[in-house]
Amino acid sequence: MNASIWEASVPEQAFDTLTTDMDVDVAIIGGGITGVTTAALCAEAGLRVAVLEAYRIGRGTTARSTGNLYATIDNQLYALANKWDARTALEVAQSRRSAIDLIASLVQQHGIACDYREADWHLFAPEDDHEAIDAIEREQAALRQAGFAADFIDTLPIGMQARRAIVLPAQAQLNPLAYTAGLATAVRSTKCQFFEHCAALEIDDNIIKMRNAIVRARHIVMATHTPKGFHPIQTELGPYSEYGIAAPVDTPLPAGIFWSLGQTKHSLRGFSYNGQHYVMAIGSKHKTGQAEDTQACYGALEDFLRAHFNINTIAHRWTAQHFRPADGLPYIGRVRGQDNVYVASGYATDGLVYGTLAATLLCDEITGKENRCAELYSARRFAPLKSAGDFIKENTNVAAQMAKDLLTNLPETALENIQPGEGRLIEYDGQKAAACRDAQGQLRLLSPFCTHMKCIVHWNRAEATWDCPCHGSRFAADGSVLEGPALHPLQRVDA
Repeated sequence: MNASIWEASVPEQAFDTLTTDMDVDVAIIGGGITGVTTAALCAEAGLRVAVLEAYRIGRGTTARSTGNLYATIDNQLYALANKWDARTALEVAQSRRSAIDLIASLVQQHGIACDYREADWHLFAPEDDHEAIDAIEREQAALRQAGFAADFIDTLPIGMQARRAIVLPAQAQLNPLAYTAGLATAVRSTKCQFFEHCAALEIDDNIIKMRNAIVRARHIVMATHTPKGFHPIQTELGPYSEYGIAAPVDTPLPAGIFWSLGQTKHSLRGFSYNGQHYVMAIGSKHKTGQAEDTQACYGALEDFLRAHFNINTIAHRWTAQHFRPADGLPYIGRVRGQDNVYVASGYATDGLVYGTLAATLLCDEITGKENRCAELYSARRFAPLKSAGDFIKENTNVAAQMAKDLLTNLPETALENIQPGEGRLIEYDGQKAAACRDAQGQLRLLSPFCTHMKCIVHWNRAEATWDCPCHGSRFAADGSVLEGPALHPLQRVDA
């Protein structure tokens, strides 16, 4: 996958790989912001902790986020109040504000160099879109009702026009990779250990099995964006992909988070490193594995930036995946039927703050400390009236996608016709196959059936990955698991 601007700006930092069996109080699968913060808090509470990351600490979804920290949510607070009630929206916004304060405290406590700074959050409509303007006015009222000083403004500090806009002061921004890797470095010890290249292959009761080691733990936390393996919560989650680009600019953008509503929804911010200033744009959302032309998603973002800024080149391109919960709230805590297994999932695109909030909830639940937000975000909650609409929509989409792919006859394609950088679903030797050729000309032939629930994967040309359109598993060109619920790689097909 393409590297994000954060991965380009933060030097490589290595953590050990676990090669011997070990016993701990808490084993955390996943080394992003949720896993690392949970480890820090559990270690501070006196527990023995091991974090098991399949690839690199902090260099998964966390390193592909915007680095923006805000108390509201991406789908707007007023919409959450409509789905639940005003009290729930207030509790969500205030709990997220507390999580931002915790990040600021940890940055200061450990002296983490991560470009942390306070920044105002802006929501604006760039054109006369009545629906977008109405949404902005509703959001201002919802934020006010939640106790936040959100005001209408006439102009934006970045020079873009706004037909309607609000500002929420005293939010924050940081470099998410520098923060997460820096926190892991600061808190690691003999009782709080971090391990890389340790993919979980089997999770069974109190045991996590990897290729070269076994970890036994009293508590297992799946801080993996979506639960690994098979879990009922996956039917409540919709996997979506979003794209990010960063372009050099001559003048630095002012500190600030800028969200546009209307025909095209984008998130904008600035960042500087190595003496160069950048403007970043995030958007072009679609269901994972269900875009015909993923390169065009980058193109739409480039067109947007060029229309509003003096842009010559695009320096960085990357994608990120998120999982949207059917009832609008993340699932955090013990899973049904397993008192020692915990999940943290369904953050939508609000993961940096929700991941930090999840860490406090998970640590409190593990240590037996009461938390007033535990019931609100419980992974065991049952809210059919709140989730019915999105639950039906997402699962109907999954069923339709699976049926379409299974019933579609694939073309018989000569392998020599597959060009470098190209991936195709083909009929090969009487069976379906996923074929791709890398830039160096090496051909790879794989089973197209996702190892999670046997949906057929689709080629993502922009990222050179195989993406599952059902539950969001993503695989590298060689079939290895990149993210999602799948535990095992795509099977190789002999050519």
